[in-house]
Amino acid sequence: MKPLPGNFGAFSRLLVLGYCTRPLADAIRRSRIWSKDRFVFLDFFGDMDQKTSVQNFSLAKDFGRGFSETDLKKTIEELTSRFGRFDGVIYNSGIENRPGLLEWLKEQGVAILGNDPDVLRASRNPDVILPLAARHGAYVPETFAVSEGGPCRSIHSIRDSRQKSCRRWLLKPTFSAGGSGIKAVPDGSDVATDGGLGESGVKDSREAPAYVIQEYIEGISCSAVFVADGRHTEVLGVSRQLIGDADFGGRRFAYCGNIIPLDVPMGSAAEKIKRLCAGLTVDLGLKGLNCIDFILKDEGIWFLEINPRYSASMELLEAFQTPTLPLIEIHLRALGVDDGEDVDDGGDLSLPRREFEWAFPYGEGTPDRTDGTGGHRLWGAGKHVSPSYDKGLPPYYHQPRAAGKAIVYATKEVTVPDDVPERWLARGIRDVPFPGEVIPADSPICTVLAHVTARDAGNAGEECMRALRIKAAEVRHDLGLSE
Repeated sequence: MKPLPGNFGAFSRLLVLGYCTRPLADAIRRSRIWSKDRFVFLDFFGDMDQKTSVQNFSLAKDFGRGFSETDLKKTIEELTSRFGRFDGVIYNSGIENRPGLLEWLKEQGVAILGNDPDVLRASRNPDVILPLAARHGAYVPETFAVSEGGPCRSIHSIRDSRQKSCRRWLLKPTFSAGGSGIKAVPDGSDVATDGGLGESGVKDSREAPAYVIQEYIEGISCSAVFVADGRHTEVLGVSRQLIGDADFGGRRFAYCGNIIPLDVPMGSAAEKIKRLCAGLTVDLGLKGLNCIDFILKDEGIWFLEINPRYSASMELLEAFQTPTLPLIEIHLRALGVDDGEDVDDGGDLSLPRREFEWAFPYGEGTPDRTDGTGGHRLWGAGKHVSPSYDKGLPPYYHQPRAAGKAIVYATKEVTVPDDVPERWLARGIRDVPFPGEVIPADSPICTVLAHVTARDAGNAGEECMRALRIKAAEVRHDLGLSE
């Protein structure tokens, strides 16, 4: 495989690709690699705040297309005809489920600035990833591959004296994101199996099942962000996930946002998260920014899935921790791509690096942050602060005690009034639709952000959640959805 250029200056035009690229657009604009002529963004939504700040094209609005691999290829071909060949691609949500698209881009000489297609296939294949997670100390819910017209095949089994019909189960699509398509299996259903492969017979060549049935695990939904170079890893932060919250209009299993930091004692779970991320990095060859989703319980962590790309909680991580390098630059450095500037990193870019203690602020006490960084270093980050890093930041980017985001969903079809989008932009709301845009029921409307800075604010996470709910209620009121 052709190695990536060692200097970011070798890339004259890049494609940024995903279901919603607005968070990546914000991240790139805050970095030293930003140049409006260099980047072209392609996503499904093409919201107002993104289109007014970067070269963004919407599959739905500009091309009348969906997010299928075929539609993406057609659109990229048209963008290539307009802008010329892209040197590289940076991707986020949804592309991890389309490794064939990245292979197609590689065949055209486009550098993949993230995990390679084979890594994505393994990461998203339950037959591969679930046994690996169990091997590295995580609990894994009992899981069965769904087969048409026959018994389910066991992917991961656990010893449990309860009858399967007495436990709660979920039907989950393997290739989805944001909780889309997850359904509860009716209580009392018989989850039949054929004995299956279990943990010992997993082969990388097995084609991933389209659906799995997995036991529902009660607990705290969490995400952990880490950066890796294929051999070493560093955990950067852990956040609480907001799932199926009616205050934001989300259906039962819909992803509704995150709050950082995780405001509960981690105990031994912190070390288990580090061990899991390190083990998966070596086994899969993970590179750049990655994220695991898990359930936190008293007995430990229950692994759900890995998102091997820039994920939704990362903009909060950057806001909360204010690293000395923007996360997108840390991502590129982990891939071996430098920005070409002289960065004071202490002369040491080797790994492993010291853990970023702010990942677990409620684990072994809270470190002093009087120097603005807590005295800790991120991957490749030294004392240098990008001169553009503090420009154009949303209002919540000033080291809060807690930061949160929530996606507000439409509980019924609604048309956005003409005067609303500009008011939302002035209030710091993100992913803002255009005036007159029709939002279908159960679709995302926008993203609200909140932060808590006062040291006497009590439980910062609870205060942040309260602020998110107030802002979501204001959004619903503006659209006549408050009843």
